[in-house]
Amino acid sequence: MSATYVIVTNASANTLSLEGDDRKPSLSIARAATANININDLLGNTLLCTTLAAWVTDGTVTITRGGVAVTAAQLTAYIQGADMDRTDYDTDDDLVVDAAEAIDVTSRTKVAATPYTVLATDNVVEVNATVGAFAVNLPAGVDGKTYTIKDGLGLAGTNAITITPAAGTINGAAILVLNHNYDSVDIYYDLATTDWKVLNRVENKEVKAINAAIDMVGAAANVLTLGGGANRTFLIKEVQFICTADGGTLNGDVTVTIGNTVGGVEIMAATPLTGLDTAGQTFSILMAGQFPAIPGNDVLDVSVTIGDTGGGTGTMTAIIIGEEV
Repeated sequence: MSATYVIVTNASANTLSLEGDDRKPSLSIARAATANININDLLGNTLLCTTLAAWVTDGTVTITRGGVAVTAAQLTAYIQGADMDRTDYDTDDDLVVDAAEAIDVTSRTKVAATPYTVLATDNVVEVNATVGAFAVNLPAGVDGKTYTIKDGLGLAGTNAITITPAAGTINGAAILVLNHNYDSVDIYYDLATTDWKVLNRVENKEVKAINAAIDMVGAAANVLTLGGGANRTFLIKEVQFICTADGGTLNGDVTVTIGNTVGGVEIMAATPLTGLDTAGQTFSILMAGQFPAIPGNDVLDVSVTIGDTGGGTGTMTAIIIGEEV
């Protein structure tokens, strides 16, 4: 198996004393001497890892594990309990740690300028798509190489992220598109088929439409857009209404109707929201039954009336939550 300890070599002219969390381990290393520290004592041990990382950085000690140099960055990863299993460390699976086999610490690359060409040294590419539609170009494939592409800010539903290989395909297609907010995909390269295979994909298919200034007094036409682009359809899962202001004399139940167009086909028939007449009050309706599919970017109408205005005024925020189907 891979080494269960690291070897710390004192490169200084002084005796070094080490003490970790809960005094484990507690040891001294004489000049030019070495000490073995069990990996289990390192993992999650903030004091010990921080001390060793600082000493590695300033050259006080050198640390190896199975003949492989351990870096300060890797020691910092140990603080989070990040070890490696044998399949990561002993890549040729011969139960022996080879000098060419190094500790693997996953790194994240944040990108905000399009297009971005993924580097061979990248692991996780986190995309900030505030600039608009975003292009991620994959490098030449290396057999077994894995990348994670992630919509970091939840903008892919509006600003799609298009992933294009330098050559070959992705799951047999020319491109792969992330077009749901916070989408992510894990892909690896298969040399035999010159294809990037999708190992795992996470899609957030929930979308929201929000209008924060709906008039609560008298009939009113207020539109919301359950966005998502062409060729996508949604079902309404829930609607929420929040009273954001009242004029002090507003009373009577609010009645809400939702339709595809003003005065058009109703999706949610007239529904009384009892007691929604004071700022901060909230009313939620979980939609049940069969409702028509809503095309992406379709405009929805929310009509509001109240039974007794009382001469006052009021506004509400309406939130429609849907899911792509």
